[in-house]
Amino acid sequence: MEFTKEQVVDILTRVVEELREQRIPRQQFYDESGVSSGSFSQWNTGSRKPSMESIQKMASYLDVPVDYLLTGDKTYYRDTDSEEVTQLRQMLVDRPEARILFQTAKNAPASALLEAAAILARYQEESEKN
Repeated sequence: MEFTKEQVVDILTRVVEELREQRIPRQQFYDESGVSSGSFSQWNTGSRKPSMESIQKMASYLDVPVDYLLTGDKTYYRDTDSEEVTQLRQMLVDRPEARILFQTAKNAPASALLEAAAILARYQEESEKN
């Protein structure tokens, strides 16, 4: 898929808005998303255009649908989230350590996540006792 210059500007604007909203420093985004600062800069200046794979990487890292980056339609997640999802999303914004944990866990097998949840529950119980 070939994007126009205007579409690229719109996509990058949405990425930057999400970074700001989620309080993610640009360098952290570059380091962890698989998208280099050089590529981002080239897209921004118009000397290159992002591939669909790069857009998918950015969307995945920001935990937004690709369609949002392409169209700007925000109704997909912020307006339809349950209260619990909204609270979890805010925790990921407010607590960088939680975001790191989430990024690590999202590709883990379910059995490992269940084991980690049990460990965290025991830790929390112990913390509450003290």
